[in-house]
Amino acid sequence: MNKTTFIFLFVALFFGVMFWYFGGQDIGSYIPYYLKGAQGETAKVRIRTSLLQTEVVSTPDEMAKGLAGRKKMPLGKGMLFDPGVEGVHRITMRGMVIPIDILWISSGRIVYMADNAPPPVIGEDPALYTPSVSAQYMLETNAKFIESSGARVGDEVEILFAP
Repeated sequence: MNKTTFIFLFVALFFGVMFWYFGGQDIGSYIPYYLKGAQGETAKVRIRTSLLQTEVVSTPDEMAKGLAGRKKMPLGKGMLFDPGVEGVHRITMRGMVIPIDILWISSGRIVYMADNAPPPVIGEDPALYTPSVSAQYMLETNAKFIESSGARVGDEVEILFAP
């Protein structure tokens, strides 16, 4: 076997092993939701005059992760949690890197809000936000959204799920 054939076989074997090893990995969790496009369910959420483009999460794993680990979120974006059942749903700031606003929604209205929830301080337990009322959906979005939009408890919320 000559040197060129040996190098070719070595490189092919190397890339074959790399493809086999990394080909089975789920890279979807490394792609920010706003770059995923149509890979997941989306919805538009209108509150007052503001329209948010949201990723919809409904599985326990998706909801547990939420926006944790996201280093930034473009303005006008958010994450809509749909647990499938109305109840008192808590939101933890575990793993959060950025501050967020959280809104709880029921029967097309805001029923509870947490304004400018900060990420946890290293070495301390993350904050846990528990509404005083039950809700059908929870919305996480950029910090200061509540302030800039003028949103208030009782405001109407329109959720338009993508087809």
